[in-house]
Amino acid sequence: MVAPTTLVLLLAVLVVLYPGWLNRILIDPFPSPSPAKSAVLISGTSSGLGRNAAFLLANNGFTVLGTVRSAEDADKLRDAWKEVQHASQSGEIIPIKMDVASDESVAAAADDVRALLEERDLDLAAVVNNAGVNGQGPVLSRAGTAMSYAWTFNVNVFGVVRVTQAFLPIMKESSGKGGRVINVGSVAGVISQDNSSPYTATKHAVEGMSDAWRRELARDDMSVSLIQPGFIASNMCDSPICDKSALPEFSNAVLHAVQDPYPKTRYAVAAVVVMPAWVAVWVDSILPDRVADWVIGHISLE
Repeated sequence: MVAPTTLVLLLAVLVVLYPGWLNRILIDPFPSPSPAKSAVLISGTSSGLGRNAAFLLANNGFTVLGTVRSAEDADKLRDAWKEVQHASQSGEIIPIKMDVASDESVAAAADDVRALLEERDLDLAAVVNNAGVNGQGPVLSRAGTAMSYAWTFNVNVFGVVRVTQAFLPIMKESSGKGGRVINVGSVAGVISQDNSSPYTATKHAVEGMSDAWRRELARDDMSVSLIQPGFIASNMCDSPICDKSALPEFSNAVLHAVQDPYPKTRYAVAAVVVMPAWVAVWVDSILPDRVADWVIGHISLE
């Protein structure tokens, strides 16, 4: 008979060396949505990461409900989609007007989506919480005031809560068990940067929420994944270190989290300066705090 301590050691070795295999041994696969019968809601698709992910999902056959804040943004999204859509696929992008910072706007959008799904006989397969803002400012500055924290939290944290709570019931109604929630966090949710505490604090909060939701929603065969982008060029990341070529890596992570039977719990994508994001996250986890502070303090982000 194998001793309990030996079993614990064997399990620890498996966790470290073979996480993918262990996942398949212990965890049942999640239901995979059929693109032709499924819609995916993505918040914040007027530009950048959200728009690119919307294009990829639609070109893989999904009906993408891309949220925007204005009629002008909706028209721009439609026009941009016409330029990149692949005729061989049946996917589509439908702009949905929604402001994640407003209870009323999110509720109205949920009503619109419910009616649209019924009209087209589609299931809501996934919700991608992508919309966000980049609250910046040192703690001893006007930019770092409580108002900056409140604004950033209202979009990046409470917006994620609003959207998820509004659309989870629709996902359950339309598809029964199953469904995916994908939260877009940031490497900043693990590696804090000076002068950006409002943004960093929100992304740390999204990390914690995603872990808690994942354990809670697993009872309904619903997957929760967190994407942790590094420095990808967008409206929120416009310095020379932000890499536009990393957009496909982000979008492929969203697609995998939406449809793979074994979605990852975390996707660290792109790079932090010259280091792959997943390596940066791992290195930060093993360095002593003061050493990590010294390293980050000597890296130029200009």
